[in-house]
Amino acid sequence: MPEPKLKWVPLPVDGSIGPPRGLTDFQVGWFWNLFWACLANADFPGYLPVTANRNTLWTFAGAHRRAHWDANCALVMAAFELRENAGQTMLCLPALVNIVETQTQKLKNHRKPDIRSSHSDPQECGDCSPSQFAFDFELQEQRGHRDHYGKSRSATVGAQTYPYPPGKRAQRVQQTRDVLRESLRRYGG
Repeated sequence: MPEPKLKWVPLPVDGSIGPPRGLTDFQVGWFWNLFWACLANADFPGYLPVTANRNTLWTFAGAHRRAHWDANCALVMAAFELRENAGQTMLCLPALVNIVETQTQKLKNHRKPDIRSSHSDPQECGDCSPSQFAFDFELQEQRGHRDHYGKSRSATVGAQTYPYPPGKRAQRVQQTRDVLRESLRRYGG
């Protein structure tokens, strides 16, 4: 089974994953550009791409000139560290790597609900589509037309209904089941 891919990661607002203090405006921009490059690395999330070596790192940071990067990159690079990953030495943002590893572990441990058993419990069922719960199949006279199916209501009076705990979701599930039961009865299911 392939490794699950993360679609999002939580970012703490306590400052544990932001740029180091004391950076100038362009250095903060460099930090965030490198942060997003780490996060966008599909092969090793949290690590800078393998192509981000000492000669090309300034382009990942978004610096305009390599000389300007070399003169001002020390404070930005203090937030990153070198780590061995998959036999390669790569730069990473440790706090981001920890978040990615935690989320990947949660994703691996996440159990998908068994669709065969989820229909037995109305609280586990997904939301009904609007087309299922918006219809009112209580047949009545509308605009002066006689209810030709009026006698069908008496056939469902004794139909078995299941008591569910009160709640909108349970009511929608029950209404959907009633609609399906009535449709099957009417149209020979």
